[in-house]
Amino acid sequence: MNEIARNPRSRKRIQFSLTLALSGVTLACIAFGWFNWTQRFARANKAMEKLQITVSYDEASNNREKPGQHKLPKWKARIFGEDYCLGMNRLDIGTRSVASTPDFWQELAKHRSALLEVDVVLLTGIKINEQALDTLQQLPLTEIYFHGCRFDGVSLARLKAFTELQTVLFSRIEQALDYRQLSDCQQLIQVGMDRCKINLETAEYLRAELPETYIFAF
Repeated sequence: MNEIARNPRSRKRIQFSLTLALSGVTLACIAFGWFNWTQRFARANKAMEKLQITVSYDEASNNREKPGQHKLPKWKARIFGEDYCLGMNRLDIGTRSVASTPDFWQELAKHRSALLEVDVVLLTGIKINEQALDTLQQLPLTEIYFHGCRFDGVSLARLKAFTELQTVLFSRIEQALDYRQLSDCQQLIQVGMDRCKINLETAEYLRAELPETYIFAF
């Protein structure tokens, strides 16, 4: 019998206390969660690029000097990718995007959890239908700009469901929309109609129905 067998006390064993083990598991969970979090935003950025959506970033939250310029350490960029940041705060969805494809809004909705800081959306020259509004309603939007859009069987009263919406601007809308439907949107602070088909009577009606809202039409 060898010396270790004859003298059990000489056998070295690696032991961990329960506190140390729990601390290790906790740190591992935090690291895994953070990695998953960063990858979710990286995937969202890639999806915005695929959908041809122009994204603006919150420079403070992304630690950027200018949009598109990261100040990440090289090792972190290699592990997590250049687009792992959170601060997307504006989406420009326009004629250069693929918004006309049937599954566009469905694809955008898949990345909702990575778009929870987006509060401004600019929509240019695209069709606005129920699916579009359903998707946009899932975001905490405070400003929506409709520029040259075509509204397909939707009521402007739907904007009432955007509980955080404060500003809505219609620009170069060729359709004769029923802007009176905006009277239900008491949460609005500012409404603008720029070169739209709206008469003075409708503008005055909105001013009367929304006395706390600044309304301009020209």
